[in-house]
Amino acid sequence: MATAKELALSASDAPLILVGRSQKRLVEICKALGTKSKRKFVPLALDLMTEESEQKLLHFLQDQDFAFPCHWIFNVGGYPGGKVYKEPYERFEWPQIKELIDFNLLLPMKVTHTILPELLREAVQNESISNLIYMSSQAGFFARPGLTAYAAAKSGLNNFVRSLKGELSETGIKATVIAPGLVDTPLIPEDPKFVREKMIRPEDVARAVSYVLESQAATAPSEIHLTCSQSVF
Repeated sequence: MATAKELALSASDAPLILVGRSQKRLVEICKALGTKSKRKFVPLALDLMTEESEQKLLHFLQDQDFAFPCHWIFNVGGYPGGKVYKEPYERFEWPQIKELIDFNLLLPMKVTHTILPELLREAVQNESISNLIYMSSQAGFFARPGLTAYAAAKSGLNNFVRSLKGELSETGIKATVIAPGLVDTPLIPEDPKFVREKMIRPEDVARAVSYVLESQAATAPSEIHLTCSQSVF
């Protein structure tokens, strides 16, 4: 939500498509943002974890006539259940492990695979500059106990983007990882040991996204690390 608000206030007038599972929530967000911005906000209710979502997404974008340059923010990280749960690896059920890998690694890879041919075609024809921005985590760089599957997925995402960035280096399409530490969102459960005031604010993550999008064509941010300046424990 913070990223959507940040983009709503930007100078761009390009359409902003919000994808999520709840049509009602998406419509509410688009209405709220539309009162503060000249941009067009388009809600797309879609469960990207389903098999048919790939073609539905592509058909929707083709119907919208792909606005270029086209910027994609893969803010699909976290835990599918909506809360971080830390457990020793042996206590995880295999479906939980698979879901974490699917959600944090395979999902952004799948969506990238769906849209990339269109982005490359446009980049060749019109020399447009597009951005692929992936939300990772400090857990993908500094793995901690209790986050085994999540850390593995984020580490895989980091290396996927590094490799992809190299492949796209001459195309005009940039690929960037944004890796925050603990962000004060509902994903982090209430716990007396956390000092939430010392956590990263969602608005700081949003500003990192804006920095990438506003960077000049010759600048290609690779990884942006956001860490807490003080211990949150």
